[in-house]
Amino acid sequence: MVTNSLDPALQSLGLSPIEGDFIPMESVFQPPSLVPPEAEQDFQLARGNLQEIIEKGKKAFDELASISTLSQRPSSYETLALLLSTIVDANKDLIDLHLKIKQVAGSEAARTAQGSTTNNLFVGNTADLLKFVKEVKK
Repeated sequence: MVTNSLDPALQSLGLSPIEGDFIPMESVFQPPSLVPPEAEQDFQLARGNLQEIIEKGKKAFDELASISTLSQRPSSYETLALLLSTIVDANKDLIDLHLKIKQVAGSEAARTAQGSTTNNLFVGNTADLLKFVKEVKK
């Protein structure tokens, strides 16, 4: 039996304290994703594509802006304006994509919340319970 221990639980069990350094464990719990895996993969793919389009569009815009300045043709400025509009639309699509994935996550959370009842508590006597059950059956 251990007599020097400060912990009464260890003393009562006849155990000695653990000596040495304690290494904290990282949390291995990951909450379940509310978004289906296929939707998450599609989201990442679409997001990557939109980001690539935006980056390439910015480079093309810079090159086309210098060409338009040198040529001074109205058609090149029209093309520049069209490209700028396309880049803005791609940015809007990227933001809309984020909103849509949040909606999918919200609808999944609502669907799982609807189908599960964790704890039910009835406060009353048996006569009240029977009356309630009869009303539910009707």
